[in-house]
Amino acid sequence: MKVVELDPENLESLAVRQGGYRSPGPAHVSNVIRSIENAVLKPGQRRPYDELTKDEKRRMGNYTSGGWAWEEIIREGIVRAGGGPLYGDRFISPGELTLDGIHGTPDWLDAADWCLEEFKCTWRSSSRPLDPDFWHWLVQIKAYCKMLTCQWARLRVFYVNGDYRESGPQYRPYRLEFTKLEIDDNWKMLTGHARSKGWIK
Repeated sequence: MKVVELDPENLESLAVRQGGYRSPGPAHVSNVIRSIENAVLKPGQRRPYDELTKDEKRRMGNYTSGGWAWEEIIREGIVRAGGGPLYGDRFISPGELTLDGIHGTPDWLDAADWCLEEFKCTWRSSSRPLDPDFWHWLVQIKAYCKMLTCQWARLRVFYVNGDYRESGPQYRPYRLEFTKLEIDDNWKMLTGHARSKGWIK
């Protein structure tokens, strides 16, 4: 038997292509959140992607690929569980959206009830509360709600290691409802930070 290890960089670029088009530049929801974390919440621990070493980029790519794989599994599961003939009309992958100079790529929009659908895969414990331990997810979701003009979301999380006790892997869906004020304040924080960095006018 002959075994040839593939170049991880080629796999990473394939994952990026599968994720769809992404405008150049730093003014993306995820980049702005990372910058806020790096400056305020976890100083020096969330450097911009362009400043990461090759090994750090590879490691981040491994985690990101897990998230994309989870999205594909959920997508197929929803179709088989009843999305079938309605799938093409009901669940929309909106692609890249832009608002106030900031770009974002929501996973899905459920057109039947105008609900954001987001999929996350994490190696952190399922025993951690969403707020504040997954702050960055909530900020991202509220930003996408702003872009899609909706006030609620379904978050479907795959906890790879479950609760790190006896659970094994776990799947947990959540329904998140936000007030308009929560969404608007979140957006002001993101645009204010992006403006302070010179990323938007």
